[in-house]
Amino acid sequence: MVNYSNYLICVEPRQENIYTLLNAMPENDQVQITPSKPADAVSQLPKEPNSFLKNTRWLLLFLLVVILLIGATVIYQNQQLKKQVAETQISPNTPSISSPVTTQASKYEFYPRIKAEFQKIAEKYQSQVLETAKLGIGWISQDNLNIINDDSSGFELRSFNCEKDVSQLLDFKEIAQSASSKIDLEMRQNGFNLNQKNSSTSIADNQFHDYVQAYEKGTTKCAFVASPNCGGTSLEGPMYYTFSLGCTEDFDKNYQQQAPYLTDLGIDKAVIHVQQKVGDFVKLNVNERRSGHGHYTVAKLINGKWKELFSGQDIPTCEALEKNAVPKEIMSECYPSNPQN
Repeated sequence: MVNYSNYLICVEPRQENIYTLLNAMPENDQVQITPSKPADAVSQLPKEPNSFLKNTRWLLLFLLVVILLIGATVIYQNQQLKKQVAETQISPNTPSISSPVTTQASKYEFYPRIKAEFQKIAEKYQSQVLETAKLGIGWISQDNLNIINDDSSGFELRSFNCEKDVSQLLDFKEIAQSASSKIDLEMRQNGFNLNQKNSSTSIADNQFHDYVQAYEKGTTKCAFVASPNCGGTSLEGPMYYTFSLGCTEDFDKNYQQQAPYLTDLGIDKAVIHVQQKVGDFVKLNVNERRSGHGHYTVAKLINGKWKELFSGQDIPTCEALEKNAVPKEIMSECYPSNPQN
């Protein structure tokens, strides 16, 4: 009899090896061995890390990128805001208002010096200096026609808190005198001459309603305008006086376009804007230069001359439109001549 208790037998955990060993043992010493389950069922490999941790890691990385992008955007916007404030010279206490369309007003070499004078005034008063290409310069021609020169470039000084000054105009007069004296010196040094027809004789002179000092040099027309109107761009916005200097090179072109209407229709002491023109018909907006009051005029070109068909502030009668065959593009609304009850 062989005693196997003194032997150490190492075998691979395979089912066929176990049966071979049992067969080699003496019959009396055989033991009952139950075949083991396959290795892949007995021992299992450790599970991979939870997928939630992986997803969380990528989510945290994504959130970090988003936070960095938001931070960079905020920093950039703050830098742009600081740059804009510095360029417009807005004082800390100046109300925020919408700005006119800006332009590069550098074709006149004296513009930077005029702007610098405006900025000095802005430092003393609660004001804002703006560069604009939307000034409308009124100019009386030699034949006494009022020509409007829209889209002129220049600068605007807006002086706030005018409500406290409007009764006596003390601040208005002080700013107007200070600015006009500096501008007059600058313009004369640059070869411009004062145009008496288009200039006020003093701040008290209200022939233009505004205080105006007009200059010309060749085809260039410039005007300093101080408006005593205490107004604003919206009902909610701040109120302010407006002081501006603008120049235009388009007077001759504007004269050629506007003179026929002004002459044929006998429009005096007012400026016009062509609202609509279709064939031989035209609709004009007419605004008195001094008061600003306005109305429309519909006219037709007959035998080379413009003839007024009707004008006013209210819509015309339907009979007037039908009688003159006025195109709908010129005037589409009307009221019945004989309204039915």
